[in-house]
Amino acid sequence: MSGAQLAALGETTRLLADGGVEHWVFGGWAVDLHAGRISREHSDLDVVVRGADHRHALALLRDAGWEERAYEFPAEGSRHERACVRLELTLVERAGDGSWRTPGRWIDYPWPPDPFGTTTRTLAGVTCPVIEVHALVALKETFIDVGDRFAEARDAQDLALLRDLAD
Repeated sequence: MSGAQLAALGETTRLLADGGVEHWVFGGWAVDLHAGRISREHSDLDVVVRGADHRHALALLRDAGWEERAYEFPAEGSRHERACVRLELTLVERAGDGSWRTPGRWIDYPWPPDPFGTTTRTLAGVTCPVIEVHALVALKETFIDVGDRFAEARDAQDLALLRDLAD
């Protein structure tokens, strides 16, 4: 499944870039892109887009055969599926203080400072824009520290790998 996901991730990031949608990979695939290797199985693709670009991104994805699925938190983004690959778009917006925030449940939790730069990474011939390593570390630490349901063994593994990369 990792090969199909990575191919879909590469296609999707090219599609969004060609469509003028600024975006960044985060989550487990961003960890692996920074590491330059597939470290574990992934359940989905996580991509961040600006809230203002969401409708345009949705149209691009629909045209590429992605089907929108029900998502319990529509203010935060959208969920899509194609050929058994799940893609989640997470929305971000600038707050009045200049921080990046995801609407909905996470509005009171800003993203780490300067998470969205111009960094790209390549893995198995697939090049994608990724959030910065320090932001990935901060996000993983937050999930683990707050006892969030996402704080699983994979997050601890990701965090250890990211800390090695950040050193």
